Amino acid sequence: MWYRFIEWIEQNQMACSYKKFLGVRCPGCGIQTAIIHLFKGELWQSITEYPALIPIITLFIYAIALFIFKFKNGIKIVLYLFYTVIFIILSNFFIRLIIY
Repeated sequence: MWYRFIEWIEQNQMACSYKKFLGVRCPGCGIQTAIIHLFKGELWQSITEYPALIPIITLFIYAIALFIFKFKNGIKIVLYLFYTVIFIILSNFFIRLIIY
């Protein structure tokens, strides 16, 4: 059943309108494919496709844990993770613009 779900996701990926109209990848291009690779257990392919996916997942999990457990200095850690994710996304975007 899990494999059917993954196949369904692969067959029904959304097209990037940014790439379609402007001809360049957007900052979010590759996240769907990276999620599929992660579901398949292909961690390295997921990271190479969209390097910010694992930090984004970490940020969401920590933010939910912060909401439930109210850690001391938790907001500072969430902000640090948020800025790290933004830096990775923008770095990946500009590197791909230069390379491709």
